Amino acid sequence: MKPFSAIRGRGAAHRARGFTLIELLAVVGVIALLSVLAVGGYTGIMRAMSESTAADGLRRTILLARQQACVDGTDLWVWPTGENKFIVIRKIGTVVDREKGSVKVPYLRNDTRTSDWIYDPYADMEDASGALSTAENLDDGTYRKIAEEFVAKFAAQYVFDLDEESQRLAAYEYPPWYDEGRRSWIFGVKAVSGSLGTDDFAIGHEYGVVVQSEQYLPKGYLFKGSVDDDGEFKPDWARRNAVHVMADGRVDKDVTYEITDGSERDDAVTLKVIVRRDGTVEAR
Repeated sequence: MKPFSAIRGRGAAHRARGFTLIELLAVVGVIALLSVLAVGGYTGIMRAMSESTAADGLRRTILLARQQACVDGTDLWVWPTGENKFIVIRKIGTVVDREKGSVKVPYLRNDTRTSDWIYDPYADMEDASGALSTAENLDDGTYRKIAEEFVAKFAAQYVFDLDEESQRLAAYEYPPWYDEGRRSWIFGVKAVSGSLGTDDFAIGHEYGVVVQSEQYLPKGYLFKGSVDDDGEFKPDWARRNAVHVMADGRVDKDVTYEITDGSERDDAVTLKVIVRRDGTVEAR
């Protein structure tokens, strides 16, 4: 009969043997398989989420623009500005006069500045709370504080020529103010990089301001037909496909956007956002 210590020692040696190479490879293979399945599932989930949001984001923006147009009683546009981005524009008024030259800018302590100036006595500036007027009889400190807040509010905003033949974008070089002497709102504008400049802001043209910063389709998605053979964005396509929402909630024409994932795969995704004249919007 073997002593107990000998038996215990043999068991300990057996336990210390560890995995064989085949067992180790099998475990690694199972882990790799599970990783592939997990990554594939995650990719599929993310792709499905992108598909659902690519069309639905644009649809929601158009519906919100319609609601705002009805509440404010003014026209809005949802306008593509690139192969994968769009903006919302609110109509402000009509250019009554326009000139290029030097004008005193009151909120810059009456500094004289040179710019392209748009004049409109009837501009709809109801949303411009705190907008400046040269008729206000305020002390310098109070006026300067209001001016600083006013400039900050309108920083990085844009003005858009809504004329059917031009429809160009420019930036506020100076935020608008009401001039009591001329009895007119005055906008100082400058060309945006890539636009055709401010010459299109002619007398009689309707114009608007961008009330919502550029929004983007999900990464990889783009508007079908929005670029030419050289990959350049087509402004004419944007003009034809801009959604003009009128104050009563109707749209001036039927518009259908096709949104693709830009791939050459056999299962490439093409989504549609259909806008009808009665203001209804469908994504599918």
